[in-house]
Amino acid sequence: MSTTPPENATATAAAAAAANPPKASVKYRRPLLLLSCISLAIGLAGAPLLLRLYYSHGGKRRWLITTVQTAGFPLLLIPITSNIFISRSRRPAKLSSFLIDRKLAMSGALMGFFLGLDSFLYSLGLSYLPLSTSTIIMATQLVFIAVFARLIVKQRFTAYSVNSVALMVMGCVLLGVRANGDRPPGVSNGQYLLGFFMTLACAALVGALWPCMESCFTNTTISSKPLDFCGLLQFQFCLSFSATVFSVAGMLANKDFQVLREEAKEFGLGSSGYWLTIIGAAVLFQFSLGGGAGSTFTASAFFSGIVTSALVPITDILALILFGEAFNAEKGMALALCSWGLLSYLYGEYRSRSSKKEVDKSVEPIILVSDSV
Repeated sequence: MSTTPPENATATAAAAAAANPPKASVKYRRPLLLLSCISLAIGLAGAPLLLRLYYSHGGKRRWLITTVQTAGFPLLLIPITSNIFISRSRRPAKLSSFLIDRKLAMSGALMGFFLGLDSFLYSLGLSYLPLSTSTIIMATQLVFIAVFARLIVKQRFTAYSVNSVALMVMGCVLLGVRANGDRPPGVSNGQYLLGFFMTLACAALVGALWPCMESCFTNTTISSKPLDFCGLLQFQFCLSFSATVFSVAGMLANKDFQVLREEAKEFGLGSSGYWLTIIGAAVLFQFSLGGGAGSTFTASAFFSGIVTSALVPITDILALILFGEAFNAEKGMALALCSWGLLSYLYGEYRSRSSKKEVDKSVEPIILVSDSV
């Protein structure tokens, strides 16, 4: 039996490693994935509630809410600078060696403008929709993530994944059938439908952004350096910074800065409550964005979409408790269909992993014989 020369085997392994850089070291991958999921859960459970609180107590500045969704990026400087300082104390080197590649930073900045647009669509939709309805519609981002992940990162799907996508589409259609069932006070039928389609467009755009982000993390032509946790935070900083530039430009064009003080005085919870709501939302949205980027980095964009969909019932329950939103039959069926779609995906993943383990066990003896010859 022929064997591969050691030098050729080494070269092949090096080429494979260069073509498929690890998303995270094995040692830190699971803790980082767990941390990302917790961060995503905190952000998605809390940030939308604060935005709904803003609108329900008299807030009307949609560009302000767009800005809030990414304006917390200066907080990232604390862990970034701390990490670089500690790393340089252990391994003296040029500062540039601790920074992400310029192409990756530029990619993050470019994607940030689309994130800013996505944030505006979300703020516009939420101003006309109950939070529970908006959350269920946003869960359909999994459908768009599936489509774009297939096109961009060649994500493989099973029959269970396709079934999951179909069920979530049905849930979204159900919400659109009854436009008058849960309209907030003062919202017309036309405004409700506008909010519905703007939120759906937001889900579609974010469904394209996450696979693009995954492609940036794994494409060696964009990032030649192995990406670590600090690099991930730097990417998030570039992403949020450019998105904030986009939304601040919108605030300037809409002359929002001139009326913020007056709006704060008229806010239902008082001026202090106004600014606490804004600042709290900015912080929580960074948790959400960081959790999404982290789960995409350590797992995949599709996994990030699954975690987001899994949190839909939690956000809906909190919206019902805190805001007393109506929960009609259509909304209940839509939530059930989305949950069914999630369970279908999880079961498909379980079957896929079980089959892979069986194949690995059957191949292992062959590898052992080959190595011994």
